[in-house]
Amino acid sequence: MKRIHSLNDALLAGQLRNLLESRGIACELRNLDLRTGMGEIPLAECWIELWIEDEAREGEALGLIRGVDEGGEDAAAWTCPDCGESHEAQFDSCWKCGAPSPAAKA
Repeated sequence: MKRIHSLNDALLAGQLRNLLESRGIACELRNLDLRTGMGEIPLAECWIELWIEDEAREGEALGLIRGVDEGGEDAAAWTCPDCGESHEAQFDSCWKCGAPSPAAKA
């Protein structure tokens, strides 16, 4: 396991975890309970950490996180390899032809 990101926003942390898992990158959030210790524990140590299991996919995971940081959900959009239709990140199959997304095939 490798820590690839830390942040102080529980909602965003959950969204990032869901995004990575939707791409087949196994991950987990740590330090969720430490947030209640802020003030007693140094702030940076209370931040939520995102860890991935497969260190070989670190670059891919960081690219997805960077895309969310820079441009929101559109950064992870995909184009159907069969018919060329554009889709938002949350869809794992093409609405037009039914083909699975490239991430779903992986």
